[in-house]
Amino acid sequence: MGRLARGLLGAALMTGCGHEADIHPVASCFGGGWVHPAPSLQADPEAVTLELPQFGEDGRLHASRRPFSYRFDREPSGTTETLRAAALLPGKGKAIVVGDHGTVRVRHPLTGWEAESPGTEEDLHVVVHVPGELHIAVGGHGVAAVWRANVGWRVEDTGTTRDLLAVAQFETSMLAVGRGGVMVQRSKEGVWRPVDTRTTEDLAAVGWCQHHVCAVGARGTIVDCVPRGEQLTCIPRPPLVDADLLALVDYGTIYGRGVKLERTMPPEGVWSPPPEWRVVEGPPWLSADNEVRAFSQDLAVGKAGLVVVRSRALVGPYSRLKPPGSIQLPYGVDFNGVASALVDGYIVGDKGTIVHVGVEGVFIDEVCR
Repeated sequence: MGRLARGLLGAALMTGCGHEADIHPVASCFGGGWVHPAPSLQADPEAVTLELPQFGEDGRLHASRRPFSYRFDREPSGTTETLRAAALLPGKGKAIVVGDHGTVRVRHPLTGWEAESPGTEEDLHVVVHVPGELHIAVGGHGVAAVWRANVGWRVEDTGTTRDLLAVAQFETSMLAVGRGGVMVQRSKEGVWRPVDTRTTEDLAAVGWCQHHVCAVGARGTIVDCVPRGEQLTCIPRPPLVDADLLALVDYGTIYGRGVKLERTMPPEGVWSPPPEWRVVEGPPWLSADNEVRAFSQDLAVGKAGLVVVRSRALVGPYSRLKPPGSIQLPYGVDFNGVASALVDGYIVGDKGTIVHVGVEGVFIDEVCR
């Protein structure tokens, strides 16, 4: 990653050029400006706003800058099914959400959330978009529904009947993990095969932990997988905590029920495998009472409408200097999933709830990718 200027921490999608840039992948450096969110589909009479101060890379308050303003607007989903996960799609204001009984909704900026049939009525727990016009949703009884451009949805045989709870991209393949320690790997040709994790604990998340691939889950489980080409050799690490681990973020930071595990730098001062962690005090919003359920790059959501803004800086190491802001949205539902990038995000929850998160006050000097 090249130079990153002040602004808001986003996901893998950065900005294009121009003063009011859309959020698209770019391959070089562009001048910046104010970046604005996509419009919400309709005016929410119960919209909620949260203002947070801007800080510089030195951790000092930007007195001359207007605060970041987070606006939360509910959008009509056309369903009362429980929604469990969201993913951003290419193009401003486009996203996909999935949930129980095979529920899929795709957001189009002009027509709103449109229903699609994935070819299954199993509960869908997570969805990801893969560059190249491919979406993969996984869920109950090992189901995997795959969408391709000009093809639509097809259900693939994963070889397992255990619930799949998380999925992530690994090189040119995909990895899904879930109940009973299951891990399955999908080739780019669409063939699934099992990966031995040597654990029977439930796995809730999978992702990169520096040069290795890690899966985390119940009772402090960390499965460390060494990649050799497209093959993985996985070994459980001794648990550091007796708490359920929920998410892997920032290439190795682990969040769990009331705990946080940070990667430790080796004595030689160079990140290298195998990864090691240390237990640090979890922030108050991570307590078991809050029951945080999902994380994106800069947001966390959970029980009873909890939303936490975890960081607000483009430069990762400085995000720890920024105290998080939190809010309890008064919608009377639990939130189960979230996806966000720079100035737009989507939160999903019970009773078909979808909330668009729009962020104002984001200025980018220059972005290189």
